[in-house]
Amino acid sequence: RVIVIPDATAPDTPEFMRRAQLAVGFRSITFVPLVSQDKGIGTIILTHPQPGFKLSEKQLALVQTFADQAVIAIENARLLDELQTRQRELTESLEYQTATSDVLEVISKSPNELQPVLDAIAGTAARLCEAGDTAILLREGDNLRNVANYGAMARLLQTTLPIDRGWVSGRAVADCAPVHVLDLQAAGDDFSLGREIARSHGHRTSLGIPLVRDGDAIGCIFLRRTQVRPFTEKQIALLETFASQAVIAINNVRLFNETKEALEQQTATAGILRVISSSPTDVNPVFATILDNACRLCDSQLAAVFRFDGTLLHIAATKNWSAEALASVASRWPMPPDPHMVSGRVVLTKGVVLEEDTLADPNYDHSTAHAGGWRRMIGAPMLREGDVIGVLVVTWREPGSISQKQVDLLKTFADQAVIAIENVRLFNETKEALEYQTATAEVLGVISKSPDQLQPVLDSIVATAARLCRADEALVFKRAENTCTIVAAHDTPAETFEHIRDNPIKIDRGWPTGRALLEGRTVHVADVLSDAEFDKTEMQRILGQRTVMAVPLLKDGETIGTISLMRRVVAPFSAKEIDLVSTFASQAVIAINNVGLFDEVQARTKELTESLEYQTATSEVLGVISRSPNELQPVLDTIARISERLCASDRAQIFTLEEGRYRLAAHRNTNPVFL
Repeated sequence: RVIVIPDATAPDTPEFMRRAQLAVGFRSITFVPLVSQDKGIGTIILTHPQPGFKLSEKQLALVQTFADQAVIAIENARLLDELQTRQRELTESLEYQTATSDVLEVISKSPNELQPVLDAIAGTAARLCEAGDTAILLREGDNLRNVANYGAMARLLQTTLPIDRGWVSGRAVADCAPVHVLDLQAAGDDFSLGREIARSHGHRTSLGIPLVRDGDAIGCIFLRRTQVRPFTEKQIALLETFASQAVIAINNVRLFNETKEALEQQTATAGILRVISSSPTDVNPVFATILDNACRLCDSQLAAVFRFDGTLLHIAATKNWSAEALASVASRWPMPPDPHMVSGRVVLTKGVVLEEDTLADPNYDHSTAHAGGWRRMIGAPMLREGDVIGVLVVTWREPGSISQKQVDLLKTFADQAVIAIENVRLFNETKEALEYQTATAEVLGVISKSPDQLQPVLDSIVATAARLCRADEALVFKRAENTCTIVAAHDTPAETFEHIRDNPIKIDRGWPTGRALLEGRTVHVADVLSDAEFDKTEMQRILGQRTVMAVPLLKDGETIGTISLMRRVVAPFSAKEIDLVSTFASQAVIAINNVGLFDEVQARTKELTESLEYQTATSEVLGVISRSPNELQPVLDTIARISERLCASDRAQIFTLEEGRYRLAAHRNTNPVFL
């Protein structure tokens, strides 16, 4: 409301006003509020040197008009700032997603190279987090070594530094937690080393994010700024994502290099690894080569490889076994570890077992010794992480002593057999892991390229999920109240797709997808025909599914749909396949959120544009009023013209009531005959 103080020198006037009056010399004051949506947002203050001065009604009305126009300008600026802020947030979010997708792509392209990945992370982190420098340090014993950097950080960290809490990266690794220092130059004595480096090289705000693997820090991403400006929560979260990706790359290269290093070392002592390297998916040629070399180098006649599955011993390969020995094997193996045989003793003791004469050992199974024709024997365990996964046995037909050289050689061959087994396992696991990572990176790529389109993302997800999970069909269902319908499919006949799309299915427990939608959890049914709750027999007849997996799409705790995979034979999905589809479900929700945000910004932009247009029109009318305070016609003409334009009408007329009759006072596009 308007407030008038007739005399600022009056005793009841606030002290600060009296002081202002003495400094400036005014006596009377008028306060006119700026009001927006029934709230005061500012004031126009008018002063006069004479006490008791009062604005006329026209003057007060003019000032109130100015106040209204000031509010319009303030609101325009606020709405524009709000729109720009929202657009910046969306741009930043898309940029972060694209960056993580790009790093995953580098990982998929460099499964055995770490440097390209770390270089990409360092550069991207510095750019997106607005840091002057970035360094990635890896643990080497009790020290940290700089392995990748962006900016001048290489000059600072050319040598290794100890892991301690006196500097940012050292503390991040020691505590296995992020360390964010607002001003390292002003830090206390607990950051003595970091403070010294910061003062020497001019950096202030610093951030260290640990690289964590299996609960332990193996390195750190370190960022610095030369000014005091903290990193935002979004930037810290992005760096934690980069740290996870760095660990993925390190693990990939570590697994690759461990296998490669083991192969190179063993190749130097024997030709066995040539067979291992040429048979990465088959252990049998390796076993055959190991047995040949064991017999030759130990000057023995017989040898065998046993595989142990945790319960039973299985014969995996033999060398020079007689028909009688093979017949004995066929009748007795697989069998539990037997303490009366060398292979059983090795499994039970997890150590090398020597037998210089089986027939002189009362605790040895003499029937087996006679059948196989062996007297002297060495058994060496094939160990993986302390567990016996197999046994390598070399035998002689005559008794005798066994040298340490022969024992060491057999232990080496046993280790090589483990390498061969692990190679096959790692080859298959790594191939599968790389396929999965590449697939998720491709889907993220589609998301980043289609921020306003959902269908390409869903189509990519169902196609990739069906291929990697070896599913006969992959479907995405969208929930609508108590029903759901299909919105994307792979390998589903067009007529079936259209039928389900046009005939929403009721959500109930009678089918796996319905259960996933109701319970918000993954539902995996090995055989729907053996599922007591399954009642969609007609759907089963149409689709022919037997094994079904349904993974929910969860948004803000609510189930909005599912990704459902089907096989037409009874073949349960693996845990890795279920995890992969769960990842795809998360990516689908990201895409849905992206499209929602994009549509929201578009709608908001339209609203703001329309609001600005209306406010501009109102301002234009007010401008005419202010320029023509004693003329009505220009105002009415302006109102008619703007009304016709903004309301998209064919014509506009303004009538004024004069002595009981309406007179046409202003018009636009009026028919001449009517006029």
